[in-house]
Amino acid sequence: MDKTILTRAIEAFGRRSQILKAIEEMAELTVALARVGTSEDINSNEIIEEIADVSIMVEQLALMVGARNVAIFVTQKMQRLEERIDIRREQS
Repeated sequence: MDKTILTRAIEAFGRRSQILKAIEEMAELTVALARVGTSEDINSNEIIEEIADVSIMVEQLALMVGARNVAIFVTQKMQRLEERIDIRREQS
């Protein structure tokens, strides 16, 4: 993702505005996913578009709080996820 454009968006619209926009986009994704219900098929254009919107906003949030800090937590959480997967496989 182009960090220059994301930074320009934060500067142009302001941090508060982009935080509110992130909340809005996450809510729209939540609604789109809720429409799917228990179906396994989540490959709809609406969901794909909302994921793209949320991804852009999450990247802006990461820039606001320090992308490096976010990356550290992502690494830790991915390690925990891998551990849970391994435990699940052992139990099967």
